[in-house]
Amino acid sequence: KPIAYRNGTGQIEACRDIPVFNGKYSTSCYVDEVLRAVEQMYTRRELAPAAYLRSVSHVFMHRPFRRMPETGWGMAWLHALASGAAADKALLAEYCQAAEVNADEMMHEITSLPDVAGLATSGSIDDDVFPLSNKVLRALRKLPDFKSCVSDKMSLGAEPMMDLGNIYSGALPAWLAAGFAEAAERGEDLGNQEMLLLAYGSGDAAEAIPLKVVPGWEAAAAKIQFAQALENTIDLTEPQYLALRDRADTDDLGFPASNECIVTHVGHSKDAGFQDVGIEYYRYVSS
Repeated sequence: KPIAYRNGTGQIEACRDIPVFNGKYSTSCYVDEVLRAVEQMYTRRELAPAAYLRSVSHVFMHRPFRRMPETGWGMAWLHALASGAAADKALLAEYCQAAEVNADEMMHEITSLPDVAGLATSGSIDDDVFPLSNKVLRALRKLPDFKSCVSDKMSLGAEPMMDLGNIYSGALPAWLAAGFAEAAERGEDLGNQEMLLLAYGSGDAAEAIPLKVVPGWEAAAAKIQFAQALENTIDLTEPQYLALRDRADTDDLGFPASNECIVTHVGHSKDAGFQDVGIEYYRYVSS
């Protein structure tokens, strides 16, 4: 997405606080932290991992893009089976057989503590920290269990979320809002159901947050209006996108700001008494 702004002097400045991005390493960090978070939750609540994941009605996760939470939850399911009872491990062994992977080696891999940070310090961020588990996950995607145990539990609100990109700290609450709004619109009864939220941030922390839906939730959900919040949008053409990306401006959008906050410029002062490099300045446009 465009990440450049026109500063107070009329010059175009790119954001300076965007970290180096590596997709495989980012996914490794995400999966590892999700597994650590659910492990801690199982211990604190004295839960049987696989039985609990089967019982959860819906799952909402930090969602930078569609595939990452799907991968995270799929790996959480494999991890729960590896940490479960004999019947759970037998089911996981069937997945391993479909993937042509040694079951004992895969179970050891996904229940061990990998040195994810070491990949970054050793220059190995393109390495797969869960090679066997990812191979089993790819095989699982072709099996009926993937729908019932993974994708169905993540389906509520997933389609409306396709209209959003990575909104960072808003990704999890936005998906939760989309899910409740969708359930209210189609009359689904969520009362007293237990759901699971998996929050994640900045590549080094995740939280597993169980919640139970209170009766009467529909009244609050009806106020969310997720779809209405996206009505006042524009589908950019390629030239418009490039203009916003390269120049932070385009003259043909026909979309004047009205009753909203806009970014006027990004700070660039480096004085000893005051530094605001990278800080966004906002102004409210009242009409």
